[in-house]
Amino acid sequence: MDERYSEVFCKIIALHEAEKRPPLNGTIAIYDIGGNWFIAVNGAENEQAFQRNARDGVPLPEASIPPFSALVYWGDWPAGIIDPYGGCLAAGESANEDTLCAALDAAIASVAEVKDG
Repeated sequence: MDERYSEVFCKIIALHEAEKRPPLNGTIAIYDIGGNWFIAVNGAENEQAFQRNARDGVPLPEASIPPFSALVYWGDWPAGIIDPYGGCLAAGESANEDTLCAALDAAIASVAEVKDG
C-alpha cells in the first residue's frame, strides 16, 4: 500500500476492484460489509446527498458525502468520513479503524474465494 493514502480508503477501493464493479465516475457505490459496516463512496467531483434506511426500515437522516470520500456507518450510526488522505473514524471498542480494516480484508478474501472456488 502507498503510505501517502489512507489504509481504509485503499481497502475500500481494493474491494471495489475485487468485485469488478464499474468505475465510480460521478456515482455513489454502496458496500454492506460483515453485517455491521455500511459504506457509501462518492465518486463525484461535488458533494452528494445520501440517505439509507435503518435495519428496521425507517429512513435515517440524510447525510452529505464530500467529493471522492466515503461515509462509513457502524450499524445505523454514522462512524466517520474517509477520503484518500485520511479522515475521521469512530474509535469505540467494536467500531474502529482496526475492525473496519479487518471487515474489509474479510470481504476482499471472500470475493477472491468465490472467484477461485
